[in-house]
Amino acid sequence: MRSLVLFVNQQKERARSLVPQIQEWCFRRNVACTLIEHESKKGNDQRQIVTYRKTIREADADLICVLGGDGTLLRAADAFAQLSIPLLPVQTGSVGFLMSLPMEHALEALDELFDQDEVQLDTRLMLKAQTDQEQDPLYCTNEFIVTFEDTTRLHAIKVIIDGEYLATYRADSLIIATATGSTAHSLTAHGPIMLPTMDSIALTPVCAYALNLRPLVVSGTSRIEISTEVALSPLILVSDGQSRRTTTAGLVITKSSHPLLLARTSFSLSFFDSLHQKFNWQ
Repeated sequence: MRSLVLFVNQQKERARSLVPQIQEWCFRRNVACTLIEHESKKGNDQRQIVTYRKTIREADADLICVLGGDGTLLRAADAFAQLSIPLLPVQTGSVGFLMSLPMEHALEALDELFDQDEVQLDTRLMLKAQTDQEQDPLYCTNEFIVTFEDTTRLHAIKVIIDGEYLATYRADSLIIATATGSTAHSLTAHGPIMLPTMDSIALTPVCAYALNLRPLVVSGTSRIEISTEVALSPLILVSDGQSRRTTTAGLVITKSSHPLLLARTSFSLSFFDSLHQKFNWQ
């Protein structure tokens, strides 16, 4: 590996402080280094993604080092997952459930990665959502949320799995989460915690008006069709809390053909380490 790209949340001081250290490391190791500065309060737009991907291709990147928190990684995944280049998530934010590498071990981890012949990867399921009214699909790393403009009343969300009717959720919204996203928004709605490398999808209703409508885990290969019973109440689809689409024709959610590739090192925290730290499990 001879080329590294830094994707940096420029609004985080700790992330910015690490940049010159990594740039110096690249100079010593004769590794090409390209810097992309991202403003965290702004989600990716299509022009940004095109620009980012052009920069990555021109750099002929072997690895993308992401400096920030979980939101920074979600934006990096949205922009770069389809390029099939591994991301190294370095935790410089506050929550950082997805950021497995502690900041203080960043340089040691880079030494390890660039000294070995093959990078150890965690392969994470990503989801794709296609509406009848839009040509370009949306992608998510954590979750899709199906919701509505009118949040003052219950809505009927009809779900079909692999061609078979599942249920009509009368709820405020419905979360469709990957295993990676099971510790994010889905968890706050009492969804299940899943090992992030599982090829599974969790459907979790939010404030469902039925005690027997519980979270459901289905295969990652499932085809999930979602529609509303009321044509005058369009569905709003939100991807990882960033991009959103509105449709009255329903939508289809499937497994993306491009998984998220996360580089792991001996300095990376395991998923169980993260559970102990974030949830204070004893």
